[in-house]
Amino acid sequence: MRSFFQDFEEDEYYGAITCKMHDIVHEFAQFLMGSEYVLMEVDGIEENKKGVDESTRHLTLVVGSEDHFPTLRHNAKNLHTVYIYSNTNKLHVDRILLFYHLTRLQTLNLYSCNIESLPEDIGLLKHLRYLDLSFNSNLKELPDTLFNLCNLQTLRLCNCTSLPRLPEKIAKLVNLKNLYIYGCCFEGLPKGIAKLTGLLTLDMLVVPKERTTYLDLGDLKMMKYLQFQSFLSIQRCANTGNLDEFEKINLRSWQNILDLTLGFRESDELYEIGEILDDDTEILESLQPHPNLKALEISDYLGATVSPTWMMSLTNLTSLELIFCTKCEILPPLGKMPSLVSLVICCLDSLKKVGPEFLGITEREEEDHGAARGDQDTPSEPSIISFPRLKKLKFDWNEEWKEREGYNTTTTTPTKIMPCLHSLKITKCHNLEKLPEFLQMTPLQNLSIKKSKILQRNIQKGTGKEWYKISHVPNIQINKKYVQKNGVWIQKDESDDEETSSSESSSSEA
Repeated sequence: MRSFFQDFEEDEYYGAITCKMHDIVHEFAQFLMGSEYVLMEVDGIEENKKGVDESTRHLTLVVGSEDHFPTLRHNAKNLHTVYIYSNTNKLHVDRILLFYHLTRLQTLNLYSCNIESLPEDIGLLKHLRYLDLSFNSNLKELPDTLFNLCNLQTLRLCNCTSLPRLPEKIAKLVNLKNLYIYGCCFEGLPKGIAKLTGLLTLDMLVVPKERTTYLDLGDLKMMKYLQFQSFLSIQRCANTGNLDEFEKINLRSWQNILDLTLGFRESDELYEIGEILDDDTEILESLQPHPNLKALEISDYLGATVSPTWMMSLTNLTSLELIFCTKCEILPPLGKMPSLVSLVICCLDSLKKVGPEFLGITEREEEDHGAARGDQDTPSEPSIISFPRLKKLKFDWNEEWKEREGYNTTTTTPTKIMPCLHSLKITKCHNLEKLPEFLQMTPLQNLSIKKSKILQRNIQKGTGKEWYKISHVPNIQINKKYVQKNGVWIQKDESDDEETSSSESSSSEA
């Protein structure tokens, strides 16, 4: 109410809150903190004159050049918190942080610092409770001494893509409560994780091929406090030897999970397998989530259909992404999902047609609605609404997709299709020729078409046979160039667009 914090935004899935602070409020807060909090910026030319002394408890380092960086020595011995933000190509942590002087450190954040290794003396930080090493893609190994940090409660390793494994010694972190490893390319998780009986949060499970070497899903029952907060990724689902394994974890009972990612295999394995795999279909069917789910991603899947029987029961689902489902030829009736706001269809190599079944409208359904309606509805009151809340729709890299069939609007059943559609993106759909008829009836505000030559030719203003379907759209972007912005047509430069033919260029000038 007194404007200390402004512009609050709450994350849709996780409940995290971000806000802004006025610079005067920030300066006043810094003044009150005095030397207890220090922000030090180093770019090799100028340094913040405010230094670290024995009264400093919290330090933020912004590193532009490692060569001119002052080493933190005995004057920093009382530090509790260190955040490092690095702009260098490679950061040697041991040149800056002498850990044997920082024995009271409780929080260390090295997020995206381009580090390749950690010094062995990190094990001296006996009071460390929070360690963030996320997005260090060159980090290849964790020192053994790291697992001597018996007070560590949170370890973040997200997107450390070069890290080959988690060692069994992780079992020594007896007070660990939160482990974040999403984005790491592990073949499995160490069995030692099952000994972390106090673990509350784990954001990724990996189904291993070698059951004797890695953590088995059935071992999770030993972790009685594990709750899988908000987000969970299950990777290498195709390695499941027996569907009973997923029955052991009972995914349907985890009501706290709001965002679920199901990855069936590594992407480079997809094209080594030529045939449709019915096993993938059965595995997907066994992975029924709780109906509270709000976001779902299914990737690297080789089933003939991506329509498990539980899909339509996800009435709270707002975001769906189908990625690299390369054998799927027909999309599920997603138009029936009442809460869906965002939909991404990416790299469905076998998808050739998107028709009425995708909208969730069939002749049988029309008859059922008509019989139930009787003579009470007027034509202006639609009894069928397909995709009632969809705002964002994206089709990306569906190269075989040739037809985009619309709904037959001559039916007597009052119908609305995508009445909230705001953004449509079509990328690398080289064979697509048409847009659906119903598009001209949507409130579409932003249309982006990239690297789809046939469609680009057909939507040229005035001359393209598909232009009438999008003439109401105020913002149209073709290959990263706005050709219509806020309703004003902008001339395109042919030299800036390699995929635009001379005829397209003349149409744009017209």
